[in-house]
Amino acid sequence: MTLAITKKKLIAFHRQDIDYAIEAANSCFRGDAMSRCRVLHNVYSRQAISIYLRELGFVFSEIGKLLGFDHANIVHLTKKHKHEMMYNKEYKIKFYEFMTLVDRRANASLGMIYCYQYPLDYLKMTAKNRSLIN
Repeated sequence: MTLAITKKKLIAFHRQDIDYAIEAANSCFRGDAMSRCRVLHNVYSRQAISIYLRELGFVFSEIGKLLGFDHANIVHLTKKHKHEMMYNKEYKIKFYEFMTLVDRRANASLGMIYCYQYPLDYLKMTAKNRSLIN
């Protein structure tokens, strides 16, 4: 069990939930989040996991320890996420698919209640349009 303490709030996460998030990111982006390689797919996987864990309350140093990176790398990844969401359509769709996978798992387990808010443009897309990008 991994513990994250932020804003006077103790949140307990099971390691298997974090491992599932890493596997989900690796499958959505076809990368390896734990690799130190700077290939774009690996970076996108790390970026998605960092955003997910950050929204759950983890601090940069804790995310860095989980992924095997310095906290400064995680800060950079979260800053780049906004740019990627605005200008990279492929990243945006794959990120939403990742959040959908992780959100289903989080809602299925009793200890975690988390619901990601999707923008309307993603919800209006048909499955056919999303599959064209994959």
